[in-house]
Amino acid sequence: MPRTFPHAVNPWRVLARAIWAQIIRDHTVGMHFLKCDRKGCPHMEFHNALDQRHVGKPCPRCGDSLLTQADADAWTNTRRAL
Repeated sequence: MPRTFPHAVNPWRVLARAIWAQIIRDHTVGMHFLKCDRKGCPHMEFHNALDQRHVGKPCPRCGDSLLTQADADAWTNTRRAL
């Protein structure tokens, strides 16, 4: 039988989703990540802050740079604009 709207809503499920969304939001505030740009490489790293020590850091899987100077400059300019 197809679902028809309005259908019954489970209040516990709604509450659980709201709590989970808040947990995710709280834990990802201030988190930054670097993802390898090489096609097919799944490597990703999470950091609390990005700075100059991350520029030119090689990917442990494929060896490509995770953050180029051009990308770091563009990110810095975007952060300043916000």
